[in-house]
Amino acid sequence: MIVRWTAWKRFPDAFQGESLEAPIGPGVYEFCHTETGELVSFGSAANVAEALSKVPAQVQFNSS
Repeated sequence: MIVRWTAWKRFPDAFQGESLEAPIGPGVYEFCHTETGELVSFGSAANVAEALSKVPAQVQFNSS
């Protein structure tokens, strides 16, 4: 089992053609708002990439 944390990554902007970069496999994730540091989502998943891809668009692009 790999026991390490990856560096923080900015959530990609699909409108700019950017792709999500996350493990396609089990793990934990933490999703925070860049400007406020507010915790948006935290959890574990059998497929981290799939779980992050389901974060609602209004949360991803909320400017408040």
